[in-house]
Amino acid sequence: MAVWPRKDLPMAQAAQASLTDPAQGALPKARVLIVEDSPVLNRVLCDILGHEYETLSAEDGRRGLELAKKERPDLILTDLVMPRMPGEAMIAALRSRSDFASVPIVVLTAMEDSGLRVRLLRSGVQDFIPKPFLTEEVRARVRNLVDAKRARDLLEAALEAQSETLESLALELVDKKKALERALEASRRARVQAEEANLAKGNFLRMMSHELRTPVTAMAVQVCLMRSETSNAVHPRIREGIEALGRSLSWLTELMDTVLEYERLDAGVMRLKCSVFSAIDLCNEVMAFLRPHAEQKGLEFRLRVEEGQRLPMHTDRHILRLILVNLIGNAVKYTPRGHVCVRLAARGEAVEFLVEDTGPGIPRAKHQEVFEAFRRIEHLEGESGPGSGLGLAIVKDLVAALGGEIVLKSDGHGACFRVMLPRQPPAASRCAEDQSAGTGATSEGSQSYVASKAAWS
Repeated sequence: MAVWPRKDLPMAQAAQASLTDPAQGALPKARVLIVEDSPVLNRVLCDILGHEYETLSAEDGRRGLELAKKERPDLILTDLVMPRMPGEAMIAALRSRSDFASVPIVVLTAMEDSGLRVRLLRSGVQDFIPKPFLTEEVRARVRNLVDAKRARDLLEAALEAQSETLESLALELVDKKKALERALEASRRARVQAEEANLAKGNFLRMMSHELRTPVTAMAVQVCLMRSETSNAVHPRIREGIEALGRSLSWLTELMDTVLEYERLDAGVMRLKCSVFSAIDLCNEVMAFLRPHAEQKGLEFRLRVEEGQRLPMHTDRHILRLILVNLIGNAVKYTPRGHVCVRLAARGEAVEFLVEDTGPGIPRAKHQEVFEAFRRIEHLEGESGPGSGLGLAIVKDLVAALGGEIVLKSDGHGACFRVMLPRQPPAASRCAEDQSAGTGATSEGSQSYVASKAAWS
């Protein structure tokens, strides 16, 4: 029996926001399969839905099942009582297939059997439209289900794309993690190798210093004996040779002391044995030690101190002596003619040491390089003369160990090294020399502090 639709109610509000509205142009028309054995009612339903959807029609359940498999509709609107295959059998056949699990099915029925409705809902039916039906009700219910399906399809597509993106990111993250692990392992091996090399270097320096100190001490004793036993009748060249040998032994001793102190500093075990002394007296002592080398080259060698200044200091005298010997010794070494001048001045709670020379100078572009280990300035390589040969890298670290700083000034002719040292060592480095005493005082009344290269590097 044909049931004509009523057209006396307004369109439902839900239809106004339909995802399938052709005016939006976002998606193609959805397909709606109408399975109805009444040709008239089938045609009416096609007319009601045709302006929004692409409609497909079948006259019974078997034909509806064939069209559904072939055309893949977005929604199926079906009657229940039909020839060849009733609607309920078609629904069961469709829901048995995974590719139709998400396709909404709406049943047209005039039956009021609640048991049937429950059975159909359990079999996968989404909605019911009672006969006789309202035109706008059909459109609204179909539109809601089609929009919901399309929204779900879009969400699933987005989730799938997101899943692929996440999978790609996960793979990339795994690759980066493996690369990071390889880099960390390489870094660990390099660190271990560096630590082993540093340990070997320290052991070598200590061994060489020990092996050298014994014969040097023996030679120094012999030189002292030769000096004391040499009479005026000895040829002057012999006396000069003895003095030259003594100076060479002194330089070798300074070299060994510098190497040992630097090795202790690098290992973090160097102790600054601080005592009170005069910076002027120490400079005079160092210059007296170096004066024979300066005079041998015909250099003017002078110390300048502002009148009335005493310049007392409370720091490690031995380390400061090594710094001055290296700085002033290098100035003498690389100055072929002219003068080497050392200036001292008080600068608040610090003492300023200036070592000036009239040598070839150091280009501005090389100022940083001279403080780097194992660096040589090309135009100075041919120079000869006294000097530890250890470079200014050690001097810079020793200055830092005393809490000071060193700066080079040179415009290509002559050089001036400026060292600023606090009168007392930094409080942060302070530590007791003797754990049992607990006072930090030595037997000579000096104080001891731990210095480590890691503290300022």
